[in-house]
Amino acid sequence: MKTKQVHGTLQQCVQMIMDKSLNQRRLYYLNLSQKAPYSPTTQMLDNHEVDLFGHAATCVGIASFATDQTYKKPLVSDSFGPCVPVIAIGRTGTHLAHCNGSGGIMDYSKSWLKTHRIMVVAKTEHAKQFQVANAIQELLRSQGFEQPELFKVPFSTAMGIIVIGSTVLAYPQV
Repeated sequence: MKTKQVHGTLQQCVQMIMDKSLNQRRLYYLNLSQKAPYSPTTQMLDNHEVDLFGHAATCVGIASFATDQTYKKPLVSDSFGPCVPVIAIGRTGTHLAHCNGSGGIMDYSKSWLKTHRIMVVAKTEHAKQFQVANAIQELLRSQGFEQPELFKVPFSTAMGIIVIGSTVLAYPQV
């Protein structure tokens, strides 16, 4: 899976993913800071439903995770300052974990198959978050996951993540 910068507004990019006009099985990132299109998860630990530009989505709370078995319903989360997003894509669905350290990843990954494609998203301009992302990648590798990959995005601020099927969109938050 490759990382590629995409241009446009957050809404335009979400629509391109929903329409499948962007290649699937890829991580895209916007370099223009965006406001989350729903209430930010800053103080939220529980998952809840949100509206993502007219599409029902599951918002993953801090230190939590969610699964979409249809490959169609968006999974979203934000406020990844020092926290690390981990995405798993495989036959059992698409999974998004909001990791606030490397400890919780073992609980989140219990339902993942060892053959799932694992994406750990790391901000290259944020040393602490980058270290945690590396630790999570190594922990998953030591647990027998075949493909935990580190995907680097050029952000220094908090970021948001939108996962739709096998396509991921990362954006820096304002």
